Amino acid sequence: MIAHLALFWVIYGDPAYFLRSYYDYVKETYVAGDSTDTSLWPYVVLLFAKIYHTGLLGWLALAGCIWGLTLRNQPENRFVIIWGFGLLLIFSALPISLSPLKFIAKQSNYMSIFTLPLALMAGWFLAQQGRTIAFLLGAAMIASGISLAALEQQVISVVTVNGRSAAVFAEAHPGTPVLGPLTAQRQSKLQRVLRGSLDAGSDIRPLADLAQLPLADGAADDIVAYIIEDPQMSNWPEARREPAIPQLENCRAWVGQLDGSDLGYGRLVLAGLRGIIISLLPGDSADRALSVTDRIWTVDRGNVYSVTRDCASAMRTLQAS
Repeated sequence: MIAHLALFWVIYGDPAYFLRSYYDYVKETYVAGDSTDTSLWPYVVLLFAKIYHTGLLGWLALAGCIWGLTLRNQPENRFVIIWGFGLLLIFSALPISLSPLKFIAKQSNYMSIFTLPLALMAGWFLAQQGRTIAFLLGAAMIASGISLAALEQQVISVVTVNGRSAAVFAEAHPGTPVLGPLTAQRQSKLQRVLRGSLDAGSDIRPLADLAQLPLADGAADDIVAYIIEDPQMSNWPEARREPAIPQLENCRAWVGQLDGSDLGYGRLVLAGLRGIIISLLPGDSADRALSVTDRIWTVDRGNVYSVTRDCASAMRTLQAS
């Protein structure tokens, strides 16, 4: 700790630089902004109502907690109960602002912080049951866990699938800037880091960077940039949308579609679920149930457009006028 404070003092002239920076970030992002849920109850809802992240874990852990509290001389059970629900309380009810009243920011992936003690409570509860009940509850927990994990993998895959293909396209065109949405930008950076490269020259850039490209030298029909359009961005409602540039619509040229990419084993589970729906439900009911899964079943490949020097110059002229 002392070494960290000394390092910040040497580099920034302020040993508390990190604390001040993080305080400003929390104030701007979570207190003044609404980018993340800062209410009190999200984790309780995710554990006991919207259980598509944790399956039966919340209910089995609660049953283990109640069962354990009824037993005397079980300090190890009480330790795990305090551990699990103490973390749940802290990460739910710790205030980060009193005016306005806001609690610590919450995301579903943050639940991994306290799932270990909850899993211990759930496992202990199953161990107290008879063989038949333990087998049925355990099988239900395993089946729901595998199915929900596969569906979660599919949800992530359909959002990032075009971003991965766009990153490959950008690597294949190192001499020409490739511009695209946030999904493509992040996937491009991730692929570069995984390759062990610090050279950000081929990273996919925001569409707004088109206005900064040098256009002075070269032929009018030279391609100065490629643009990626990702229809799968609609499956990411929290994503920041970049403003479109309508002046490009009439002069950009369609190059083709991005190559398809592997969607993982989650697609097999989703295919099985859709098959069960078709087999068990009548026509109209099956159609309504299938429509719920359409967003993570149907994948639209991204489109690639080229922008010539003449097109980029015309865009700047129209924007300036």
